[in-house]
Amino acid sequence: PYLHDGNLVTGWSPWEYLAPGQHVTLHFPQAVELDRIEVQTLFPQQPVRLALQTADAAGQWNSLAPEANAI
Repeated sequence: PYLHDGNLVTGWSPWEYLAPGQHVTLHFPQAVELDRIEVQTLFPQQPVRLALQTADAAGQWNSLAPEANAI
């Protein structure tokens, strides 16, 4: 619940470094428009590539960018 509560003091952690196969899923009750998604890490780690996907009304997943961005 604290992953996206809008409070900069709260946070969420899987208690491990980012690794292949990890994901975060957010469900919204209706379609929303986002102008950015920001990922912040507290611990230094190797650069990782993140993929951003969205699901349509039928539940079909679609990539929003053809290539994952390295952070």
